[in-house]
Amino acid sequence: GQEYRPIQLVLVDNNSTDNSISEAKKYLSQYECDNFKVVYAKEEKPGACAARNHGVTLSEAPYMMFLDDDDALANYKAISLMVDHFEKSGADIVGFKAQHYYSYKKKRVRAYSFTNDIKEQVLHCMLSTQCYAITREFFDKSGGWNERIKRWQDWNLGIRLFLQNPKIEWIKTDPLVIIRIHPK
Repeated sequence: GQEYRPIQLVLVDNNSTDNSISEAKKYLSQYECDNFKVVYAKEEKPGACAARNHGVTLSEAPYMMFLDDDDALANYKAISLMVDHFEKSGADIVGFKAQHYYSYKKKRVRAYSFTNDIKEQVLHCMLSTQCYAITREFFDKSGGWNERIKRWQDWNLGIRLFLQNPKIEWIKTDPLVIIRIHPK
């Protein structure tokens, strides 16, 4: 859970075959209240980019972040830290570290350069999908996720974001997100 409120959680089913939305509804209905809203949707067009763009259209929040179905926030203050950085700095984007968990129990925090230099995005994908939050306003200016590409969508969006010269605030503390890395 997260201490920050209000939160709007948008879950988009992108053609899953495992009954995930009904399972999520069963679980999350226990927690939904005035300051914790959950929106469920289905996106027929295949691909993570289509699902993410659909989710954005349903969001009413001023700040957004994107997590995959097997990612998690690392601690209960993660969203509070992000919002605090947005509000104190006036940033368009707040970036942070992620902890990678591998199926064979190995953990790793990837290297970060905490820079606004586009070269780092080109070389290292500093704005990978789970490693930043963004203002709704700035995201809308970017044109959203490119639904025509199937791989490296976060690299593509990150470059387009950097080209708009955003104000980026980096949280340099412990990782705020856990990313599960699966064998190929």
